[in-house]
Amino acid sequence: MNTAHDISALLYKANNGDPHAQTDLGLAYMNGDGIPRDISRAVRWLSEAAENSNYTEAKEKLGEAYEILRKYDLAEKWYTEAADERNAEAMYRLGLLIYRGTLGFRPGKEGIDLLERAAKKGHKGAREYLDTYVNDPKSKRFSKVAEYKARAELGDVGAQFFLGNSYENGLDVPKDNMNATVWYRMAAEQGHSRAQYRLGMMYWEGRGVPQDRDEAKVFFKLAAEQGNTEAKKMLEKE
Repeated sequence: MNTAHDISALLYKANNGDPHAQTDLGLAYMNGDGIPRDISRAVRWLSEAAENSNYTEAKEKLGEAYEILRKYDLAEKWYTEAADERNAEAMYRLGLLIYRGTLGFRPGKEGIDLLERAAKKGHKGAREYLDTYVNDPKSKRFSKVAEYKARAELGDVGAQFFLGNSYENGLDVPKDNMNATVWYRMAAEQGHSRAQYRLGMMYWEGRGVPQDRDEAKVFFKLAAEQGNTEAKKMLEKE
């Protein structure tokens, strides 16, 4: 556990551009280790290390910080960069986000492939997850809509977004825009940026809800504030 002296030393080194110190300081803020927990400050220091020094561990940890904030677009970005640099923890976490549907409708195999890559690098969590939820003959290899509904009703934001996307696009269920807006709204209210953007589009186009472009802009703004580039483009329209 960090002491006040440790934090002071980290802060000195971090301010002088040491990416290892910036990462350690970011983690201290993220975990409340020797200093009050502050995810915004964690993001600040992890971003310094990830963006300015290209430090792989900082990229993975920055992904974790954004996942805590439910800014899944940004979590995906940094996990992907770290995974491409063979970081097993990033492979594991990105694999879970994809497999569980948090990033929307993506092939389940894409998430499994990442988990298997992490497991091959010795990641214990990835191996245990694969053995329990994927390779166990009693378990289903790919999650189905019915399973996501149970999780969504318990408040799982990723499952809520998955269902909205499924109903909007007719993926494994009949296309139903009204149902799509219900699930998108539930996820949007929990801060899911992609759900906010998609719900904005439903209002913009009048699908599943009466057309209301002012209401659409409310959700575009919420998504844009979390870094959603598609929402930013919609706000620039007349």
